[in-house]
Amino acid sequence: MLPIKIENILFDLDGTLIDSLPGIEHSMRAAISAVVPQREVSDLRSLIGPPIREVLRRAVHDIESETLDALEREFRVNYDDQGWRKAVAYHGVTEVLSLLSHAKLKSFVVTNKPILPAKRILERLALSNYFEEVVSLNSQVPSFSSKAEAAAYVMTKHSLNASSTLFVGDSVDDARVAHLCGLRFAAVTYGYGRPDSQLDLPIYVTLDNMGGLASIIEGNHLPE
Repeated sequence: MLPIKIENILFDLDGTLIDSLPGIEHSMRAAISAVVPQREVSDLRSLIGPPIREVLRRAVHDIESETLDALEREFRVNYDDQGWRKAVAYHGVTEVLSLLSHAKLKSFVVTNKPILPAKRILERLALSNYFEEVVSLNSQVPSFSSKAEAAAYVMTKHSLNASSTLFVGDSVDDARVAHLCGLRFAAVTYGYGRPDSQLDLPIYVTLDNMGGLASIIEGNHLPE
């Protein structure tokens, strides 16, 4: 079979390009302490990925909608002030994004994280200039209904060919996004979701570190 040339890459953000767990955990614990101090929450790593309201709902079981509203408000106030500053780029991310840029590939971010902290983090980590566009669920009004809809918007707006576009992410949700948009999926194993171990959808490439993507791009092909 002929190799498939990669021309565009859509990246998830949390758990793929950046480790945002320290900041999310800080702000979640601050919100829980303020709203439901009697509740205890242990490991949050396995919960990260969906929109924060869903993460909070899973972390604090059996709460009323009004309490969940209050938790989300407290989280966003703390995260927008403090939590976002704690995110760090994974090892090799800057180097790989630079390689993609020099190779004339187009890179995009599609994330569940609200657009303001997403852009702040990318600016702070000096990553913004590597992306054609950063798209979140609330990038437009009304908001996108799902991450798949946001990804489809990027594909349409930038006239990207699905057969030459790769979606890189760390969750089952990311794999579903790729599947719904007709994209090949690269599953990273160092993030939060480990889609490679719990997924029936096809995975074309598994990446144990971001350097693995560099190896693919240097050959610039995926298996058909």
